[in-house]
Amino acid sequence: MMRAKTALRRRNDAVWFAGRGSTAAGWRGCSRTRTQAVRPSRIRWLAVAAVAALALAATSATTKTLRIATAAPDGSTWMKVLRAGGGDLEAATGGRLDIKFYPGGVRGDDHQVMRRIRIGQLDGGIVQTGTVGRLFTDVQIYNLPMVFRNLDEVDLVRQTMDPMLTESMAAAGFVSLGIAELGMAYPMSTKEARSLADARELKVWTPQGDEPALRTLAAYGIAPIALPLGEVYPGLATNLIDTVAAPPVAVLPLLWHTKLKYVIDVPFMYIYSLVFVAAPSLAGVADGDVVLLKRVMGEAGAEVDRRNRADHEAARQALLTQGLRFLRPNDDQIEQWRDASRRVRQAWVEERLRERGHACHARRPSPQGKVGRGGRTGGAAASADAIVTPYPRGNPFFAPAQAALALSPTFSATGEQSDRLLAMLSSIRRERCKRQVQFAEP
Repeated sequence: MMRAKTALRRRNDAVWFAGRGSTAAGWRGCSRTRTQAVRPSRIRWLAVAAVAALALAATSATTKTLRIATAAPDGSTWMKVLRAGGGDLEAATGGRLDIKFYPGGVRGDDHQVMRRIRIGQLDGGIVQTGTVGRLFTDVQIYNLPMVFRNLDEVDLVRQTMDPMLTESMAAAGFVSLGIAELGMAYPMSTKEARSLADARELKVWTPQGDEPALRTLAAYGIAPIALPLGEVYPGLATNLIDTVAAPPVAVLPLLWHTKLKYVIDVPFMYIYSLVFVAAPSLAGVADGDVVLLKRVMGEAGAEVDRRNRADHEAARQALLTQGLRFLRPNDDQIEQWRDASRRVRQAWVEERLRERGHACHARRPSPQGKVGRGGRTGGAAASADAIVTPYPRGNPFFAPAQAALALSPTFSATGEQSDRLLAMLSSIRRERCKRQVQFAEP
């Protein structure tokens, strides 16, 4: 039996060698015969490998994965929608462009994300406006305190202002992919407080490195305590801080509500994040693919906004269910907050203009004058031919400002609302100064 198996194995070996186009003698020493037999096959394989390498190089030259980091928790509504948008982008571009998200702060806080973008470790981010205030200050205009009283006003103003903010970001070297809304921030505390005087006795948190927030709170006479986002919950637990200002939809997933007791029931500030990539990261990407990137991610951002709006009332109800008390300041206390907020907003506008070397302040309406759909007067009936704007007739920005003012009656009722409009139109004022358009004051 063993002899039969050995013979069979030898016979199979002989057949295998024969199939290779060689003989035993050829394998033992006839190198020329072996080379002549193998060379055509080797050349064919080398040609195939070269073609594959060229194809791989061509593919790598036309594909791009954008690395975008955010502090938004993985599994949150934000990340679900944005990941779906990334998948849509990859499908729409045939795989030429896709996005890899780094959620949950795994690439650091917003400031660390910006540093990584600068050194090329990331291509973009989803960061709050305070982080990029020095790069493009105009995007903070929606953050001004008590500018908006409800989300309807936000929607009306953003229709006009969002494209201008996108241009501001582009001038700084960033491609905007949208604005992701978090909602209205409400002051929340472990201690009962309603008035501005009460707030000055609290230990108020502000995001670390957010200089605009620091300056805003300081203007209110409040000494804030700066902490990274990840240290807010321990800070509340240890009484290092006792007050935060945040949208209800953000407080719940971060579990801050478990350490809080009271909510001042006044929308204090509109909170949102910027979604963007650095312009150099799109070098070599086809223009058509960049258009698809903006469209797909813009749609994803709009979907995030819609879901957040739907979640807002549910989050508010959840805070009530968890035992938090909503405190409503009286009229005098609210007016104190608004007076202080007006001063903060005007200081912000003046600072932005000084930074740009502009001296182009539009005349502010008289506090005694009324602003209505007919214009401003010194307390008398208004003219019926126009809505007052910070710009005289003939100014190219008169019509856009007039249109923005007409969007909502609440913007044209009193001198205070005109003040609010002036703050929201500060980026238009910047554009007027940049173009060096000179017009006489009305």
